[in-house]
Amino acid sequence: MWTSFWTHDLLRPLAVACIAAVVVLARRWSTPAGRWFLVPVVAGLGLTAYASRLHSGGYDNVLLPAYGALAVLFGLAVADVATGRRWRGALTAVLALQLALLAYNPGAQLPSAADRRGGDQLLAALRSLHGSVYLPGHGWYLERSGHPANAQGAAIEDVLRVRGARGRTELIAELRQAIDHEAFDYVVVDSGSGYSYLPSSFRKHYRVVGHLDELARPVTGTITAPATIWTAIGAPT
Repeated sequence: MWTSFWTHDLLRPLAVACIAAVVVLARRWSTPAGRWFLVPVVAGLGLTAYASRLHSGGYDNVLLPAYGALAVLFGLAVADVATGRRWRGALTAVLALQLALLAYNPGAQLPSAADRRGGDQLLAALRSLHGSVYLPGHGWYLERSGHPANAQGAAIEDVLRVRGARGRTELIAELRQAIDHEAFDYVVVDSGSGYSYLPSSFRKHYRVVGHLDELARPVTGTITAPATIWTAIGAPT
């Protein structure tokens, strides 16, 4: 992300807007409003997005401050050029080019009928689990299937990955104790098993009793889904 923020997140989709932004900032640097307001505000928005992108787990939504800054600067660039009739044709072409670079198929973001059937089957499988269920990555599935939700996986990660974070030692101990004492009747493990934040002692206390075959995979975002159902060793299947 050190470099892909600039190349992949900004330049690839918004190359025209980035060029316009540089021109606007350069032209307004000599004015008090540009030097003491516009440039610091844009820098703050850009650095906010950059720092958030460098943060592990920072997804596309953290780019919004930078995109907001580019939108404002691109608007100023258009206003500057639009005052002269000679450049209006070229301006229209530039705007069309930037719009074309942003084109995508919105239908690809919509779940298909098969996705919906898979989601219904997943909820039915979770409803069939009688007892306490641990599924941190997809708490909404638990709630929709009638089970209380656990702590959300991303929030757990934010505590576990920072050494010295407040409550980190206690959280690790609580997770280990819950597994070692088989506090959950069932544990549903993600296809990306790291997202379940389970202690290394997990396999000593739980065994696989069902496969969900990733019935409900998201069509966008992080592609992970509930994959296997585990129950305490010695418990009835």
